[in-house]
Amino acid sequence: MTESVPFVCDTGNMLVNNFTLDTSDLNNEDKLTKETRDAIQYLIRDLFVNLKKGDEDGPIIDLPAATTILPREKRPPAPRAPTRWEEYAKKKGIKKRHKMQREYDEDLGKWVPTYGKIKNEIDRNKNWMYEVKENYVPKVEGGDPFLDEQMNKKDRVEKQKQRELRNRKREVAIRKKASGLGETIGKLNTSS
Repeated sequence: MTESVPFVCDTGNMLVNNFTLDTSDLNNEDKLTKETRDAIQYLIRDLFVNLKKGDEDGPIIDLPAATTILPREKRPPAPRAPTRWEEYAKKKGIKKRHKMQREYDEDLGKWVPTYGKIKNEIDRNKNWMYEVKENYVPKVEGGDPFLDEQMNKKDRVEKQKQRELRNRKREVAIRKKASGLGETIGKLNTSS
């Protein structure tokens, strides 16, 4: 290997650069093969500087931190558009609070989860009876408070799905507007 060829080696990325390579020699296969061989030898010699003691599988090489910043294949993702709730919370100054994962239940005398499957089972067992007021009217004929609670939960879940869908549509519209894609598509549609 010729020592006069100056290589810049980034061992962390296993990358070797030769900035003095003449571009007119790129069509010469023998010259390129020689340069490649020299670069690989230089990289291997640089790798073995970081050689650690091996085990039964062979030597272990500890790679240093990379010094070359490599470009991304794709551009970084655009920041996510805030949901309506996030905008409202920012406007009103509402901050997210940490919710405890467990709370002490006085009736059971133990710590129970604040949400989830186990919490639902405990609530179902604990609330086996509802107090019904005199003016109670079931939502459906022959209904009861338990059935009404199930129907209310289905309504809440459906409403939440609608909100999520509306937020997704809004975010797509904001992204199109930000990227200028909407204007371009509009121009293409009118020109044809």
